[in-house]
Amino acid sequence: MRTKIKNFKLNWILVFYSVVLTEILGLLSSFLFPSFILIKFATIIILIVIFPYVIDTLKGMKDNEEELRQSKQKLKNIFDTLDVAIWSHDLRTDNLLITQGIEKLYGYSYIDFQNDLNLWKKVIYPDDLPV
Repeated sequence: MRTKIKNFKLNWILVFYSVVLTEILGLLSSFLFPSFILIKFATIIILIVIFPYVIDTLKGMKDNEEELRQSKQKLKNIFDTLDVAIWSHDLRTDNLLITQGIEKLYGYSYIDFQNDLNLWKKVIYPDDLPV
């Protein structure tokens, strides 16, 4: 969802800067060249030529977003089918990733681990806790 919002914002930023660029070139050309209309047409032609490249870039971003979504789904499917316990805790985002195999190893469901972020300390063998 965030990438869609970012892409939407990026589209509007590109449109905004294209209009701003057109106006700036128009102002500069009016001061530098008396034949303002020729420069204005040249600016419009430049924007028309650049437009397909902008569209290709946006399509590439959309394709990358779809590939990322598919990769995340594949990884989720792998984690959901594993019969082993894997957990990862990102301290910056406080995001906790736990496979369902944790229940067989410790007797607690992965939901219990998500609800109690200190539960992992309780299930570690006491001699291994300092490590």
